[in-house]
Amino acid sequence: YESPMCHFVLCEFLAAHGYVVATSPLVGTRYRLVNITVEDVETEVRDMEFVLSEARSLPFADPAALGAVGYDLGGMAGLLLTMRHPEVRAYLSFDSSILDKHYTGLPVTHPGYHEEAFRVPWMHMLQARFIRPEKDRAAAPSLLERKAFGPSYLVHVPTASHGQFSSYAALGIDRAVPGFWGPPSPDSKLVYEGICRMSLAFLDGYLRQDAAALEEMLRAGA
Repeated sequence: YESPMCHFVLCEFLAAHGYVVATSPLVGTRYRLVNITVEDVETEVRDMEFVLSEARSLPFADPAALGAVGYDLGGMAGLLLTMRHPEVRAYLSFDSSILDKHYTGLPVTHPGYHEEAFRVPWMHMLQARFIRPEKDRAAAPSLLERKAFGPSYLVHVPTASHGQFSSYAALGIDRAVPGFWGPPSPDSKLVYEGICRMSLAFLDGYLRQDAAALEEMLRAGA
C-alpha cells in the first residue's frame, strides 16, 4: 500500500518466523496515485515481478518456497502475478475485490487474467459482511467456486473496517485513511493478531509442508 507502515507488523512477524520478506511501494504508472486501470495494475504486477526476481537471487532465500501476498489493489496484482508465475507456490490475499466482480471489471479484464493458471493454494481474508451466502455463490459463482485446481480457504474476518487488515489496526491508529477505512473496532489488535497467526499457519502449511500448521489453521476456522 502507500506507506511501508501499512504492513510492517505482518512483514516483521513473518520474518521473525524465518521468512524472507520483500515488498514494493504502491505507485502508479505516470502518477504517485494509483488508478484502478489495466495499465496501473500491470505496473503493480511488474513491480512485484522485480521484487520476486531480486528475492530469488538472495542466497538465503529458498526459490522452491515462494509465496505472494496482496492487500487491496495489491490483491489484484498479486493474483495476476500468481497466474503468470508458476514458481509462486501459495497466494494470500486480504480484503481485495477479487472474490466477486469489481465495478471496474478488473482483474478479470486484464489480458493476463487466466483462471486455469490459478493452481496454487489460496487463502482469501475478507470482511464477513462482504461474503455472499453459499446459495448465492452457487447461483453466481465467485472465484472461490470457479477455481478448479488447488485448495482454497475463505476467512470471514469479523470487522467492518478495511484498515483492520493493516498494521494500523495493531497500533490502534484511528482513521488512517479518513472517509474510506473507518475507525478500528475496540478489539482491533486481537483481530489483527488473529490475521497474522492465520497467515503464518497458511504459509507454513504450504511453503514448509507443515501438517501441524495446516491442522491449526483449520481448527481456527479457515
